[in-house]
Amino acid sequence: MWISDSNYRVIKLSIEDDRVQKSLVTDYSNFKTTNSGIFPFDSFTKIKAEKNVEVKIEYEKLETGEVQDFPFKVPKNFKLMD
Repeated sequence: MWISDSNYRVIKLSIEDDRVQKSLVTDYSNFKTTNSGIFPFDSFTKIKAEKNVEVKIEYEKLETGEVQDFPFKVPKNFKLMD
């Protein structure tokens, strides 16, 4: 874990498992003040495993203390996997 020496925020998180040669590293940036505190609005994650994956997340807004609604429909041909 890397913490900024100027504001004590977590700016990077790294998890490595040398036994299986896998790792996950996430960088946090673009910190903004919200009604719940300071939050990183950008993150970039690199996963190294059998397949390497990169994930970039950029938040536009953040709302807390409210019920979140994620409306979606499950397709009729969906089959539950065991």
